[in-house]
Amino acid sequence: MRLNFMQRRFVSLATLCLASFVAAACHSAQRAEERRTSEAQAHATAQTAAKADAQPTTQPTIQPTTQVAQTGATGLKKGNLTYADRVAWRKALNLPNDCENVFDKESDEVKEASGLRFFTLAQRKYLVEAICQRGGYEGNEYRYALYDESQTPPASQLLTFKNYIAPDDKFESLTPEETSEMAGVPKFNSNTKELTILRRFSATGDCGAWARYGFEQWRSQLREFRARTACDGKFVGDPRRWRKVDLTARNSPNSR
Repeated sequence: MRLNFMQRRFVSLATLCLASFVAAACHSAQRAEERRTSEAQAHATAQTAAKADAQPTTQPTIQPTTQVAQTGATGLKKGNLTYADRVAWRKALNLPNDCENVFDKESDEVKEASGLRFFTLAQRKYLVEAICQRGGYEGNEYRYALYDESQTPPASQLLTFKNYIAPDDKFESLTPEETSEMAGVPKFNSNTKELTILRRFSATGDCGAWARYGFEQWRSQLREFRARTACDGKFVGDPRRWRKVDLTARNSPNSR
């Protein structure tokens, strides 16, 4: 059966309309599906958020503050020292064996206190005092060193001191000497950065010597020396009232 021109045109228009209707319907169905998917995702997100809000909040763990002991370039502390700390410092300070061997024979009570003290001279520079042996009225025996950790590696220098000693039991005169062994009762002045040492020649303290030292260029410097060599039982009191020794005298100074 053959269609005329008008019939063929009508069929074409009908086909075109049908195709357009189907396309529109399909597009509407696709949009509806996309909308349902979006709504499902939003619902799932809301449920997840609700569950998260229902969970208890975990607080971060706070670690306790740790007090760190002061240390130098060697990693060794300088305060609240024990005998073990002193043993650790021996190599860094080059402490002499004769002093350390004597100290090791002291009582446990003495050793546990370490017998080691650090006095600040400047930033990261220290005067180090090491007890070698406990004494009686004349005081303890000490060694001193300068320790500088401002340089790399840190450096240490055992000190010697200009001193005056009595050559005999009468203590009637004084003889100069240079020594690393110091005995007496030391005090360090943190303001002037000076060390004073009082040595008693008798148990009553009526005679003895008092010295004041400063520290410069890896050396000790005797700045004042006073003495009372007459052990006559007359207690004078403050050793700074004893006769002052002339440090420039070439001969052995006498002092009463």
